Amino acid sequence: MLKIRIKFALAALLLIALQVWMFSPLYLFRYATPFVYPVVLLLLPVGTSPVALTLCGFIIGFIIDMLEGTPGLHASTLTALAFARNSLIKPFTNDHTHVDLPPIKGNLGWGKFHLLLLWYLFCHHLLMLLLDALILFDPLYLILRLGACLAVSYVISVILFMLVGDACSQE
Repeated sequence: MLKIRIKFALAALLLIALQVWMFSPLYLFRYATPFVYPVVLLLLPVGTSPVALTLCGFIIGFIIDMLEGTPGLHASTLTALAFARNSLIKPFTNDHTHVDLPPIKGNLGWGKFHLLLLWYLFCHHLLMLLLDALILFDPLYLILRLGACLAVSYVISVILFMLVGDACSQE
């Protein structure tokens, strides 16, 4: 169990560093900024308690907010997403899903994993962009930004899951 936690902590630090110093400065075509840090919560086992998920989500979001200088945007978004994670992954699991393993391709299968990743990133991006757009609300810009960010984040998240996800799932 300690080995899994150490692997999760190292993967979380890697994804936080990549988000803050590599992906956040990107602003492709004035719309697309990849947000890949929600992937960190998908590296935790399916049976993780909502309290532990919420605490991890807040800590990770708070670290990103401190490093980027955003006043609570990522912490509030990731905390809400972490709290709802078990409800969001419930439609993609069944009786054969191992609760001690993360909801990655080996536990869910490729099709369910990709649908879960897309659904999870969509919920995160929608919540974050709505919180970001509260002051100046432009629906067309929000829809274009949501689609662009989601597409770029999904592609990069799949690549990162191929690199990091397998390392976290092995015991």
